[in-house]
Amino acid sequence: MRKGILLVITMLLLDGCSSIKYTKLEPESVKQIPDNKARLIIFRPDSLYGVGQQSPIAVDDIVVGYSVSGTVFHLDIDPGKHTFYIPDAKYNILAGATGGALGALLFGPDYDYKKENFLDIVAKSGQIICIKNWISFNVSGSTDFAVVDCRANQKEIARLDFVKFEK
Repeated sequence: MRKGILLVITMLLLDGCSSIKYTKLEPESVKQIPDNKARLIIFRPDSLYGVGQQSPIAVDDIVVGYSVSGTVFHLDIDPGKHTFYIPDAKYNILAGATGGALGALLFGPDYDYKKENFLDIVAKSGQIICIKNWISFNVSGSTDFAVVDCRANQKEIARLDFVKFEK
């Protein structure tokens, strides 16, 4: 019994530390916003707490990147309404480590993390929207996010690694 519990705990910890592949970019390589587009700048400050948690980030049901400590990336989107979400870490880790079995057992087979941790964004052409995400200091280490003022966070963003995620 003890070995089984240790195995599950080890799987959960290792899953949270899995490596996400990305390329570091020079900040100067980020081009201007294309005509008739808006830009999302998505960043996660560098922190030791939750450093192994790397949840996928999705816009309109398409994974566009990952919540990785100390990184920033951008995404150009069409103007209009979009849904931004990050699966909560408690579900993401449990589902990933057990092929979804433990997550389904704990949260139910119809659990939809998109309803729990999402943000509707209405983007205008030429607009820049900054979204900060972080791991909350609580039992589950949930992944939280908010739209923030880009200018007020400019120094913090400049200290992060600009990245492009590999598909």
